[in-house]
Amino acid sequence: MAVRDPDMHPGYIDWERFKANQQHLADNAQAYGMQRHAGPVREGSALLQGRVLCGLCGGRMGVHYSQEHGQPVPTYICQQTATRQGGKICQSVPGKVVDPAVVHCLSS
Repeated sequence: MAVRDPDMHPGYIDWERFKANQQHLADNAQAYGMQRHAGPVREGSALLQGRVLCGLCGGRMGVHYSQEHGQPVPTYICQQTATRQGGKICQSVPGKVVDPAVVHCLSS
């Protein structure tokens, strides 16, 4: 028989913080595997990072940043086949075109 008493010994974090951390980890775990539906937001300015699906293969698109006039510019890139099967990059879409279009759609 297992007994759980979260207040038995002082810990580094309290029980509520532990549960919140576990939920955060579970939410981020959706970012991995073939059934990936969402991903944790990473660094960078791309609006759709962790959200874009490839229109050709249906894989999750990542974000690659390059420099343009000293500013980071995002490019959404589908590397599913390249990563998983050693194939070629499926497609890439410039974020400097997509992100303003998304902003326009959301502000209309």
